This record gives sequence, C-alpha cells and structure tokens, in this order.
Amino acid sequence: MLLREDFPNYFQHLLEETVIRAPRAREYYQTRDLKEAYFEPMGVISLLDFILHDGAVPLGVICSESRTRERQWSDADVNYLRALTALASRFFKVNPDIGASI
Repeated sequence: MLLREDFPNYFQHLLEETVIRAPRAREYYQTRDLKEAYFEPMGVISLLDFILHDGAVPLGVICSESRTRERQWSDADVNYLRALTALASRFFKVNPDIGASI
C-alpha cells in the first residue's frame, strides 16, 4: 500500500490531474519519488494510473503497469482505463467513519 504522506508529489499530481501517464515511471517528475520504494523492487518500468472517485471524493487508484518494457500509453489506453475506473467507482463508497482511502 502506498500512502499519501510517504509520496506527496505522486498523490498531489494524481489528485490534480486524475490520470498519470508515465512511460518512464522511474524518471517522470510525477512518479520518480516511487522509484526506490516501489518501482525498483517491483520491476515497474511504465505506468498508467487513474484515480477512483465517489462523487468528488477520491477513493483509490487503478494502476496499469508494464514490467517488461517501456510502454507508450495511447489515448485509447487512457480512455479504456477511464471507463474501467468509472465502472469500479460504482462499487466503492466513502465510509463516513474512516473517510476515503487516499
């Protein structure tokens, strides 16, 4: 689990932009703070991340990752992940006792 307080740069950009498309995830300014703690141990080269929402409240992140090669994420990839995120968001709700997961 990646916590917002441990990776503020990544989460700030994700919250502001909703999607992060990073073919070179270890070098990309929005994601490079995950390099040592996540990308290197997990072998992640490229990522495409999209935020889950319950209305305006962020709930979590759907991550697409490439571990075999650098991937140039297309607009079709982004649109597909956006559709999956919209569908998945319907199954998550904010728990008023604990808040959202981001």
